[in-house]
Amino acid sequence: MSYVYVAFTMGVTYDMHIMRILNKNLGETLQIDWHIKYIKPTPNIATNQNIPRNLFLDRGDSGNIYITGMYNNVGSVLKLQKRDSSLLYRVSFKGSADADGTTNGLTDITA
Repeated sequence: MSYVYVAFTMGVTYDMHIMRILNKNLGETLQIDWHIKYIKPTPNIATNQNIPRNLFLDRGDSGNIYITGMYNNVGSVLKLQKRDSSLLYRVSFKGSADADGTTNGLTDITA
């Protein structure tokens, strides 16, 4: 079996969706195997909260993927298990003096 992994933002609330799609019969049948959704916390800025930019395979462990971009309006890296979408860790880059949790210059990680 082969899978396709996608990450995108959808809706006015800028929810981040991450899916694993099962590719059966050489693309004749596609089936969503798992789907997770991250929503922005409230109250917060209404725009550009959760924006995935890149999805990478973990070279050290083929069972994991990384997603870079923005999560909760800060530059972030998410590491997920491919098998069941378990979040292994999330690293956010923000200024240590920022009480509101926003970044101090870094708002997006693209690679």
